[in-house]
Parts: sequence; structure tokens; C-alpha cells
Amino acid sequence: RGQPRPVSVYLFGSERDFRAFRQDKLSAGYYQSSPERDYIVLYDSGPETHRVLYHEYAHLVLQHSSVSLPRWLEEGIAEFYSTVDMVRGKLRIGSPVMSHARMLAASDWLTPGQLASITANSAFYNEQDKATLFYAQSWAMVHMLNLAPGWREDYPRFLGLMAEAVPPPSAFEQAFGRTWEQAGQALVA
Repeated sequence: RGQPRPVSVYLFGSERDFRAFRQDKLSAGYYQSSPERDYIVLYDSGPETHRVLYHEYAHLVLQHSSVSLPRWLEEGIAEFYSTVDMVRGKLRIGSPVMSHARMLAASDWLTPGQLASITANSAFYNEQDKATLFYAQSWAMVHMLNLAPGWREDYPRFLGLMAEAVPPPSAFEQAFGRTWEQAGQALVA
């Protein structure tokens, strides 16, 4: 959506310092766009700081694309790319997010229909205990679509169909030859 803009990153030294600038009670950081530049605002949360930064940067990149994504896909992509790491001079993406894996192992999962229906106004996006499950399951789905044999080969086609404004359920079935519900079953298995 236009020319790239400069990005300013504001890193607060503590959550207490960040609290006055926080957009909601749940976030450890956020991305904000303005006509002149883009902003990423976060606090130093220790070992998770880099994940929050990369997560918000993924939102910045997605915001500048012309593709409208369902909330599960947008947050799942941001969580997937939050794992960017440099290992022996090479970028590694897609490492497990252990907090998500633990959450999913200890929780009843959302049904595929529930996951797909979550919006910015949903309780599963705005209430801490519920949002944690939503982020974990969105990450797990995008992780599977990116890396699992039988899914990763068709993931680019799915994204291409989304870019063509094909509705998500149709794009999913056209790309993968399986329904969204079948993907949910495969994820849980």
C-alpha cells in the first residue's frame, strides 16, 4: 500500500514504563502506522523481547500488503515469524514456541469453526486466558501449513488465492484439496 516508510522502534525498559502507552491490557507490544512512518512499541520482557519485536514487524509487513487475512492467519503468521533466529550465519524460522505447545497440550482446543470466526472484537482475542489459546492455536495451524509435508507444498497457492480475494474457506479447499475442518482434525492429531 504505497511506498515503504521509515520504522521507529520504541523499547521501554519495563512493563511499568510501557503501561501508559499500551493499547490494551494484553499486549507486550504493538505496531502502529501513521502517514509519515510506522511504529513498533514494546517493553523489555527479557527472553521474549525479540519474539514480540518480530511478531509486530510481521504485522507491519502484512499491513503494507493488499491482502485481507482472517485474524487466525494474520496472528498465526506473526507468531510463526516471531521465531526468527540467526544460527551459524543463517536465518532459521519456524522453531517451536514452547509456551504455545504447553498451552495446547493442557487445553481443550477451539473447533476449526470457532478459530476461523474470531475477530478483533471476540473474547478469544481480547481476554487473556482465551487469547492465549487463540494465539497458540493460530501459530500451530500456520506452523503446520508452512512446514508439514502434505500442507507446505500448497501453502503458497492458498496465500495466492487469498491475494485474489477468494473467500478463506474456498481458498483453503481449492489450495489444499481439504476442508478447513479436515485441517483442524489433522492439526489436533
